[in-house]
Amino acid sequence: MNVTNCVRGDGFGAQYQNIIWAIIYAEQHNYNFYYTPFSSMEHNYENNSEFLDKKEKLINIINNFPIVSELPPNTNVKQLCGGLDGVNFNEIENNLTNSFSFSSFKKIKKCLHANKTSMFDNNLINVAVHVRKQNNHDNHTLGICGDDYFLDVMNHIRNTHNGEKIFHIYSQGEEKDFLHFKNDDVVFHLNEPIEETFYSMVTAQILVMSKSSLSYTAGMLSDGIVYYLPFWHKPASTWIIK
Repeated sequence: MNVTNCVRGDGFGAQYQNIIWAIIYAEQHNYNFYYTPFSSMEHNYENNSEFLDKKEKLINIINNFPIVSELPPNTNVKQLCGGLDGVNFNEIENNLTNSFSFSSFKKIKKCLHANKTSMFDNNLINVAVHVRKQNNHDNHTLGICGDDYFLDVMNHIRNTHNGEKIFHIYSQGEEKDFLHFKNDDVVFHLNEPIEETFYSMVTAQILVMSKSSLSYTAGMLSDGIVYYLPFWHKPASTWIIK
């Protein structure tokens, strides 16, 4: 059977997560996977004509997997959307740690890291904290968590992880919205490009997730310590629930 990832129009994190799960699902079931590139995506606030191309270059799937457009006309290809089309991604989500061992997942990670370098000072323990706040661009209230949760986890990390640490706050908004986070060991990364934000979350030694597909997908691809905030997607067994 020929399969592809679902054609979607939501945010980068949700679409990349679907791509990853579709590729793993194809390997699990011995299907032929063909990649469908991004066609629409939320959060292009400035109507940047290169917006989708930058996301393609970030994940680097298009150069390393067969493309659905390469198939002969009228070839039957099933979209793997999960739930809506009867595809059960629960077997991946319920055994997420096991999915990390699939050769296709390892290839996805290799594609992501190709021709990129971390922006962090490796002499420090870099902690990426994804703080999702309600604003003009993000009004999904189910994904919002109060500052106290993140502050508590940050203090826990300060007290339990040895070494000099720097906390990188990734979010949208203005610095006045984050006064509770101000500290000598905190750096703000507000309204930065998704490409920089996502890759930094993946490459940080410690990642503190929010209720978000963006940081959830970064957590899947991370080789570091991941703090998981419970929400609608289940954690890997190695993640810390705090």
